[in-house]
Amino acid sequence: MTGTAATLSKGERTRRRIVGHATQLIYDKGYGKTTIEDVIEAAGVTKGSFYFHFSSKEELGYAVIDNASSLILGSIKGVFDQQNLAPIQRLELMLRGVQGMVEEAECTRGCILGNLALEMSNVHDGFRSKLAEVFRGWSSLIAGVLEAMKLSGELPQDFDSAAYAYFMVSALEGGIIMSKVSLDPSPMRNCIDLIFRQLESKITACDRGSK
Repeated sequence: MTGTAATLSKGERTRRRIVGHATQLIYDKGYGKTTIEDVIEAAGVTKGSFYFHFSSKEELGYAVIDNASSLILGSIKGVFDQQNLAPIQRLELMLRGVQGMVEEAECTRGCILGNLALEMSNVHDGFRSKLAEVFRGWSSLIAGVLEAMKLSGELPQDFDSAAYAYFMVSALEGGIIMSKVSLDPSPMRNCIDLIFRQLESKITACDRGSK
């Protein structure tokens, strides 16, 4: 047991177990097809224990979004914190990491955040709002790397980092969806390649302008 896990109370460990199993179930089956009974059985807890931590399936769903976003954005921050890599290398490592996870699942599962956005955005405004916040956070992390490239002269000063970051996330999520429905990694790979071709063209143009 890690030091962090050892310091958690029994109640917090139980809550985390419930959220962890719920995250996996919702990733596999979707929110609508996952029942509270499914989560109780998977987590090995009693109904009373479940309702001690969560008043409803909706509250659990919010916790799943928080859990998934924490894992995904935490992983991205870990990549972006690698100061031994050039900014463009960090961006590529992030995107190739996502590509690897999707391909490892043979394109059958997609992205849990994208899946929930497609399933829930039109039927639940609370879910839509929380998911929008997560995607904004992801875009903001990417924009920070792009801004560093502007400061170092790798990108033109009029380059819109925020807009391009949002484009990157949108293109990647779209590619993941297309790969999921076709069970073919090519759409996702093509999106990533095009993202980098366009970014590299900006870097090349900046290099030419500085000479």
